[in-house]
Amino acid sequence: MKTANKIIILLLFTTFLPISISNSQKKKWVEVEKNDIGDSYFYNPNSIKLNNKIISALILINLKNPIQMKSETLFFSILEDRLFDCSKSAYQTKKADIYQTINANGKSKQISIRKIWEFPVENSADMKLINVICKNDKFTFKNLFKDIEKFFK
Repeated sequence: MKTANKIIILLLFTTFLPISISNSQKKKWVEVEKNDIGDSYFYNPNSIKLNNKIISALILINLKNPIQMKSETLFFSILEDRLFDCSKSAYQTKKADIYQTINANGKSKQISIRKIWEFPVENSADMKLINVICKNDKFTFKNLFKDIEKFFK
């Protein structure tokens, strides 16, 4: 390919990529699904990280029916740090905090969790989260950079 064509492609890429990235960084929480009882599931696209074929992401669950603890305090949302194994369609919760308000704001309390791999049923909110997280554009951009690097070599 001629050098002029490579320069034109590089200029187009460097012009439109920052626009695309800045639009994705504005999103704090993206709603994925409501489960059968009305809890709303969200993920934070800026929290997604890939580490050795396992993806980590922050998950927010706004509860339709608040949880009441022994202290008689009501909790309206849960913030989870989850791992996703896309090849097995499974997730594991590393850490979970419950909050007294929706959207994981205000006072929180860490809750104990079972650190085991969960295999959600088809069409559940958790399975839809796995599908969205595993098909995230963030990884497409990583592959795109590698392709462009190969292109100019």
